[in-house]
Amino acid sequence: MASECVQACCSANRDVPDAPPKPYQDCREVIHVAIFFDGTGNNDEIDGVTKKWSNVARLYLAAKLAAQSDRSGTNYPIYVAGVGTKFNGRASDRMAAASAWIEDGFPGAGSGAGGSRRMAYAGDMVNEQLRAALIANASLLGGHVAKYADENKQKSFNDLNTVLARHRLVKVINLSIFGFSRGAALARAFSNLFIEKCDSSNDSLVYQGAPARINFMGVFDTVASFGVPAQNARTPFTERELIVSRLVERCAHFIAAHELRFSFPVDLIQKDGKLVGNWLEKVYPGVHSDVGGGYEPHEQGVDNNYARIPMRDMMKDAILHGARILSYDEIKKRAYPLFKDRFECRPETEKAFRSYMAACAGTGATIEEQVKGHLRLYYSAHGTMLRKGIRSVGERRRDANKLKYIFGSKGMAFEVSLYRSLVKAGQWLRLEESTARGFAQYLEIKDWQLDAWDANSTQSTMDFFSHYVHDSKVDFMGNIEPFTYFRPRGLDESTISIWAEGGNWIQNKVGAANNMVRSVAQAGKERVTTVVDGTAAMVGRAADAAQRSASEAAKAVKDSASKAVAKTSNAYGAVAASGKQVASTAGKKAHALGRDAEEIYENGIRWTRREIEKIADFFE
Repeated sequence: MASECVQACCSANRDVPDAPPKPYQDCREVIHVAIFFDGTGNNDEIDGVTKKWSNVARLYLAAKLAAQSDRSGTNYPIYVAGVGTKFNGRASDRMAAASAWIEDGFPGAGSGAGGSRRMAYAGDMVNEQLRAALIANASLLGGHVAKYADENKQKSFNDLNTVLARHRLVKVINLSIFGFSRGAALARAFSNLFIEKCDSSNDSLVYQGAPARINFMGVFDTVASFGVPAQNARTPFTERELIVSRLVERCAHFIAAHELRFSFPVDLIQKDGKLVGNWLEKVYPGVHSDVGGGYEPHEQGVDNNYARIPMRDMMKDAILHGARILSYDEIKKRAYPLFKDRFECRPETEKAFRSYMAACAGTGATIEEQVKGHLRLYYSAHGTMLRKGIRSVGERRRDANKLKYIFGSKGMAFEVSLYRSLVKAGQWLRLEESTARGFAQYLEIKDWQLDAWDANSTQSTMDFFSHYVHDSKVDFMGNIEPFTYFRPRGLDESTISIWAEGGNWIQNKVGAANNMVRSVAQAGKERVTTVVDGTAAMVGRAADAAQRSASEAAKAVKDSASKAVAKTSNAYGAVAASGKQVASTAGKKAHALGRDAEEIYENGIRWTRREIEKIADFFE
């Protein structure tokens, strides 16, 4: 505790000059700017009605309180409302206003539209705050400096600083950036945009003539994906925009372990499995808005108090690394009613969290291993609740609204039961929701997931999930998202992924499957009507394998490909070759599915004749 206080003091005061004060040196020279990009559908002002503030909005309030108590007047917090909500800046003209109306509504929430406008607004606000600080400091000096600043106060920060640079009115700009969800993606993109506008050399930044640094970036569960699942590319962001620069001194990224929606893959800050310097990437239990905040106090019958634990951890880390926000304890001391309403982590919540984390200890070193460890507890708790007759959060929501059950996912218990019955019969489990049919969505439940489902959970773990963890799938898109509870969460290192593989991102290691699918698509486009039975079986099952997972049907593809080669002259030669490549690289896991090659062979023939053109269109 004492060491943390020392670190926080050092971070806060590292720019205080050692020399005696002079006319051109003032503690006001150190400018602290903090930018807060809220999450999709999150808006500080609007969310106050239902008390569903995100953690970014809460941290912004802490920064405002710090600025209000700072006599030097050098702290400038800037808030940017989340995409899909009313923009808190101003549109430049009537056309921009019309565009904003569309972007800030439901379409913007789904597509992430309005991001560029929000980044531009943040940049304008940074310049405006720096200009205001420069004029205020010039006024304190008096004389010709104050006179010039007063007469030219409408000029930009760059223009003013060019003339007044020798007076060192801005010694250094300390920039802290926060974000959640797509706001976290905006925060990362904005940091790169800021660095791009700086002159940089020897790992130092100069922004419009003033020394600058990005001392802290704190992001919750970065989601950069846009659009419907089948085209879930992360446009308009590029890899360059999302990779956090090493010039960011400290980056902390908190990840939600139990977010299972296909449209919410997380973009990691690590690269090739490694973090820069003293950066932090940490996995927390819960879904997207359990970690980033944004649920109403008792939405889904679940307490939203848990989200304040990652909020408090981010607050602490930010202060330790120089961000100017009021601490958890300081808010409690200065504004207790506000603290109780927006910041307090209740003792029972803390106890439940500690108990859960003790059960999750030793899950692994990598992010992937940690997420898998959290999911083991998740499946175990829900399997045990089923056996004990306890209704889960998702089941309670489906009970309250039968349409969710009729038209959407029927929950984990249904998927496990149906999967096991069909595997015994040697059939695939195909999700029957109308939206799922369009994606040829098949379900495979991994052995480790079934083992976890069958394992008994502790009462404290079940209580944690029942009381504090929401079900993000059941109320998303009216519960019709066509993807299972048993697909792993997408974990990406800021690389663009376009093709959908059975509700998952195709990873680089199955690039061979991509090539094979493209070959199938081309063949379908050419309307090839004469297909040898063996080749048709291989093509059908191979294309299916690319959607559910290439490795799942590797052996079947290999056997079918061999028959195709024996019976076929030139038809589908390229496809057969690609199928062999998939088989050789994907491994030998089909035996675990409990079906033999002949059944796959015959089913594949029927599937190919009926579906190949549809698959070609889908993968075009």
